[in-house]
Amino acid sequence: MTGSLAIITVFCCAIFAALSGSGPATVAAIGGIMIPAMVDEKYEPGFAATIAATSGCLGPIIPPSIVFAVYGVSCSVSISDLFMAGFIPGLLLAFSLAVFSYIIAKRYNFGVKRQRQTVRQSLTATKNAIWALIAPMIILGGIYGGICTPTEAAVIACSYAFIVGLFIYREIRMGQLFEIFSRSALTAGTCLILLGGANAFGRILTLEQMPVHLYNFLTSVTESRIVVFLLVNLLLFTVGMFMETLAAVVILAPLLLTIVKEFGMSPLHFGVILTMNLTVGMCTPPVGVNLFIASGKAKCTLESMFKWLVPATAIMMVVVLFFTFCEPAITFFPQLLR
Repeated sequence: MTGSLAIITVFCCAIFAALSGSGPATVAAIGGIMIPAMVDEKYEPGFAATIAATSGCLGPIIPPSIVFAVYGVSCSVSISDLFMAGFIPGLLLAFSLAVFSYIIAKRYNFGVKRQRQTVRQSLTATKNAIWALIAPMIILGGIYGGICTPTEAAVIACSYAFIVGLFIYREIRMGQLFEIFSRSALTAGTCLILLGGANAFGRILTLEQMPVHLYNFLTSVTESRIVVFLLVNLLLFTVGMFMETLAAVVILAPLLLTIVKEFGMSPLHFGVILTMNLTVGMCTPPVGVNLFIASGKAKCTLESMFKWLVPATAIMMVVVLFFTFCEPAITFFPQLLR
């Protein structure tokens, strides 16, 4: 079908999001495969890079999500509920990007017709991928089935990935283990230092009554719930353009949560909106990590992506605004689970 590879890229990113939980990792892994494939099929490199970069936003939204985990720890919100709440926003975001890909490919005649894959080829590909696809089932099934906590699910998933990578796929060698463990320890240590500093910073803001001052300022400007939510979205989107996502979460989340709760937004609802805004910001200059990764894979300039990036970002922000004012769409799955 028209735009098939672009649509495949979107939904591959959605599936990979359930493995990595990270936007840049999703862009690097899927973009590294799909961007060259799209360029070979006559997609414009800037468009191919844009689709991979924007689809990378699904990484922190579709569970399990690193950003949700950090937000849950910072604001004492159930990580399991956050994971479940991310399903519908993530899927709607993926569907919106797929429709956008189809329309653009149809209009500009991107892509060439390929021979339909046989049933045997499809079964072979599924068989080769089955061990990797079991990983998100272990994580999410264990958490939602009440078998283990998110922390225990992480340990089980890491152990499973280690065994599969070492003995089945054989992509990990014994000589690489020290480097793997060292990089993991460095990443975990960095996050813990960040969380420790952010908690201290949050304590200072509380002692200085910063939430009260900010609330008084907003209510002096407007008492409209709609206007306040729009201002919070604008602030988070702008912060996402300039600041690393996890740092923004641990610094801003406790402060802004105090404000939005006064206007009737639940911590669960705010966690999803916060994550969506910050991750969309990762696809915008000047510090759009996803953009730099995707442009490197496509060997194109950032300027060549702007033509496609502006409408794609606008579509994503429309989705964010929909969920901002439609809380039941976010809380439906967590309530169903209870």
